[in-house]
Amino acid sequence: MTKQIEKVFTPRSSEVNSSMYIRREEIENAFNEAFESGKHIIVHGESGSGKSWLYKNYFLKNDIVYEPANLANASRFGSISNELKNSLDRLEKAKVIEYTETKEAEGSLSFWGWVTSKVKLSHNKKYTLTSKEPYEAILQYIHKQSKKKIGILVLDNLESILNSEKLMEELSNIIILLDDQRYSQYNVKLLLVGTPSNIREYFKLQQSKATINNRLIEVPELPRFSYIEVNSLIQKGFIDLLNYSFNEFTDVAKHIHFVTDGIPDKVHDYCLILAKSTPDKVINTQSLDIADKKWLSQHLSDAYQTIVSLMNSRNTEVGRRNQVLYSLGKVENSEFNYIDVEEIVRSQFPDNTRDIQLAINQILNELSSGNNNILKKSQKKDAYFFTDPIYKMAIRAVLKKKEDETVERIYFEDVR
Repeated sequence: MTKQIEKVFTPRSSEVNSSMYIRREEIENAFNEAFESGKHIIVHGESGSGKSWLYKNYFLKNDIVYEPANLANASRFGSISNELKNSLDRLEKAKVIEYTETKEAEGSLSFWGWVTSKVKLSHNKKYTLTSKEPYEAILQYIHKQSKKKIGILVLDNLESILNSEKLMEELSNIIILLDDQRYSQYNVKLLLVGTPSNIREYFKLQQSKATINNRLIEVPELPRFSYIEVNSLIQKGFIDLLNYSFNEFTDVAKHIHFVTDGIPDKVHDYCLILAKSTPDKVINTQSLDIADKKWLSQHLSDAYQTIVSLMNSRNTEVGRRNQVLYSLGKVENSEFNYIDVEEIVRSQFPDNTRDIQLAINQILNELSSGNNNILKKSQKKDAYFFTDPIYKMAIRAVLKKKEDETVERIYFEDVR
């Protein structure tokens, strides 16, 4: 049974789970338009949003050959070329790069006209085979595998090199070189995959910024799953494939969508825990309570400790920071400003916020600085976003609002 569950809910699968793939028509249409534009494509979205499944599903359906290279390795190895060579070494068998040729011939030794002996003469020549540099070599490999149709070189984890001027310059050159006949002959396009938005802005330090950006098209950010999409995934997994039943299906779907924030791989994570925690295959409120505790223990423990460290003392009368933390768990957009948060705080805690200046911006600044910062400032003026969406999930799992408008936390000892 466990193996069957793990084939249905696959949060860390690198391959597309076709039976559980949830179509996102708008973003898939945007990807198709980007592909047909002939430009190099940028796909971005927060960790776990389904970037890999999006492009892998598209390439699989359209029989397009692609090969990935990990830019986290490029950062580690010191250059993108080194990572391309690393990728190519795994794809191809070892090649002979040099050989030695020996030639022999018979001859005679003579002395004063008399042949005294016969000898064999030999000489060696060493030949070095020329090989293409890694970039051209991997383009050639993709071209061969695609049988001369269009192929794709995927450069994943783009965020790993965005702060490296050297590696960004190398990436810029890689993009520009694909217009050169020596490289364009292989009919390979680039797909850049990463978490930040406005990736083209990171090329602004390059002298050829305009040239580069004219060659790139950015697909809109991959959104989280909507409630309807989470509903569809639960229907497919639990009911159609695993034959589970629900006391209140709608309530369960809403709960899963809320605690996972609709992030696709987190939805799979939670559903995997829920399925394993419900051996009788009937999901109810008690099943969710058990799954919540295991979810917190198995996936959110580090984030839990961070959130707890940021809370006001339990003895604080109002606990304004706790109210702000709780309200951050209610934020729906990936980016938000202090006005958005203040509206939530006032709606959630109306009695002790009435006619009071709340200094929300100051608290958000504090939460975006220091060693345990859970927020970052956006490029947009006065906007913030979570450094990792897992912090929002931890807030939703850990913090509870009491009737007296104070905020309490679940103690970690209670979930072990």
